[in-house]
Amino acid sequence: MATTPLGLYRYAIDYLTGFQIINKEYPDWKNVLQNNTLAQVRYYLISHSIELAFKAFLLKNGVSLEKLRSREIGHNLEACLNLSEQKGLDIFNKEEKAITGVLSQYYLSTEFGYIETGVKHWPEFREVEAIAEKLLMELAARPDFNNEKLIWERRAKALQ
Repeated sequence: MATTPLGLYRYAIDYLTGFQIINKEYPDWKNVLQNNTLAQVRYYLISHSIELAFKAFLLKNGVSLEKLRSREIGHNLEACLNLSEQKGLDIFNKEEKAITGVLSQYYLSTEFGYIETGVKHWPEFREVEAIAEKLLMELAARPDFNNEKLIWERRAKALQ
């Protein structure tokens, strides 16, 4: 079975939805950066959502699966962002790019999945959620992903 842009897009929505369900279930923790047992889970979910959304766009725009899986791109959100910009996805401002870069460092180092001691400077949940939503909504508005807007809207209703 082949990996498709629409499949990656659907999974990106699913991971974002998982992140949002946890935030909805624990609203008092929504802006807590550290010292709660679900922070790493939420950061992993949102990071993976962003990665899959970028890769959906890139795959649709001629980047091979082999390149997307390479060490050059892999799980590097910053590399995905840069390549997406080269392919015409120029939607993020300077601050959002910087946040994506910081998130990428932690995601690449697997700190969201394994314990790493030391001080963390993770972006706030609301900042990374806004980046994921912006990216997914941009894809939903594009002709290639247009029919997926219904899936996005269904997921949003599930969170109400």
